[in-house]
Amino acid sequence: MLGVGEDEKKRNLTWCTSGDAAAQSAQLAPTSQVKDGAFPDTARSFAAVSGEAAAPGQSFHHVTFDNLAPATSYTYRIGSQDAWLGTHTFTTPAAGPVEFFSIGDAQIGSSGDAARDAQGWSDTLALATEMFPQARLLVSAGDQVESSGNETQHLGYTGPEQLGHTPTIGNHDVGSARTYGEHDNLPNYDADATRNHWWAQDGVLFLHLNTNNRHYAAHRAWLEKAVAEAGDGFHHRVIVMHHSIYSTASHSLSSDTVERRTNFPPIFGDLGIDLVLMGHDHVYARTHVMTDGQPRSEGRPSEVTLKQREVMYVTANSSSGSKFYAIRDNEFPYVSYTNQERVPNFSHVTVTECSSTVTTYRTTDRAVGTPSPTDGCSIT
Repeated sequence: MLGVGEDEKKRNLTWCTSGDAAAQSAQLAPTSQVKDGAFPDTARSFAAVSGEAAAPGQSFHHVTFDNLAPATSYTYRIGSQDAWLGTHTFTTPAAGPVEFFSIGDAQIGSSGDAARDAQGWSDTLALATEMFPQARLLVSAGDQVESSGNETQHLGYTGPEQLGHTPTIGNHDVGSARTYGEHDNLPNYDADATRNHWWAQDGVLFLHLNTNNRHYAAHRAWLEKAVAEAGDGFHHRVIVMHHSIYSTASHSLSSDTVERRTNFPPIFGDLGIDLVLMGHDHVYARTHVMTDGQPRSEGRPSEVTLKQREVMYVTANSSSGSKFYAIRDNEFPYVSYTNQERVPNFSHVTVTECSSTVTTYRTTDRAVGTPSPTDGCSIT
């Protein structure tokens, strides 16, 4: 799995092999210098940090590629001098606006048919990358798989290798902490306490929260520390977390959601968060402009301007079609727009210095042309 790095100049990589954790490494070179699979003498080598995997008879291996140039194609291979395991290629994002895909709950295996779920997930990513070929990053709001220890489900989730990927831990991913940490080489990962992580890309700070952990003081302390470590120069701060606190399906009414809805918004207001991406409820929902948990805007605007302490929240629907939840017949005063068409969705997000634009697409219109947006909103 190719992941994001701490910043735009890095990418994290993880892979698994059978047997003991023998010495493994990765070689990297600009694609233009790799001829017929032969790497140049100038190719850089990265020794892997390896260990015994949770899956019996397997080992995991992590490396970090650094000093990467923007808008450049790179080719790498993994293994050892005795046995290289093929080649793989990725392209780094161009400098400037940050363009990425935001998805929720692929949850491979949730339908009871992991192969079908994996195909739906693959189809969604194929369409997304076809429509927006310049988007090089994939942000997941959690529940990548149904069962955290199921290797078949993890393989079904792997997806296009050309995308830098960063997951958020969901309630279905949390069962095996070892498996989660092995499959994804996470930047700035707090493995011992919160299991949060953060990374940055061209002026955008991404903060991923483990909302299975409901120790809000610990989350506040971690967020304050992460923001301080990241430093100044970020024109947007984005939270990614699994449990939606502002959705319209059944989880929105549960006591633990109400607890999160009470405790997280003041923290986000204090830290200047402007966008929160969530999942868990397998339904699409976008909030009004929210101030400490209270709605400020009205209707369904396509553009909003945030004032101090104001935040926009977006809940993602299923990205694979493995499971959908119905919209509940309740009043949800925080919701600007909600939708459930029971087809896979993905969101395309573009962040510039002055605005964030989140546009969500359905996948079923592909046969008749470019899919029409389910919803869209720009935040300035």
